[in-house]
Amino acid sequence: MIYFIREGFEGNIKIGYTTDNICKRKSALQNGNSKRLIIIGTMNGNQDFETYLKDKFRHCQLIGEWFSPKKELLEYIDKNVQFHHDYVLFLRELVTKARDAYPF
Repeated sequence: MIYFIREGFEGNIKIGYTTDNICKRKSALQNGNSKRLIIIGTMNGNQDFETYLKDKFRHCQLIGEWFSPKKELLEYIDKNVQFHHDYVLFLRELVTKARDAYPF
């Protein structure tokens, strides 16, 4: 499975491949990251497809498997990825915080 994990709401995006549970993978990555990691979503694919995606978005690549959230990458994710409940819950949390901070 191909996965997309993001550092918070506006941070960089990791493109990766795993055969393991995605939540376990996120936990392993979180251990070495000071920012809250959010699973954006997943899609079917093997390691060859992961390599294809990394090549496709090479112009967004920062270091290793981490990519800048440029428009083209975000649009691809929006159109092709099955969103994970982790991401949906995170978005709800942001909306709640914004509503509490700016009550109208």
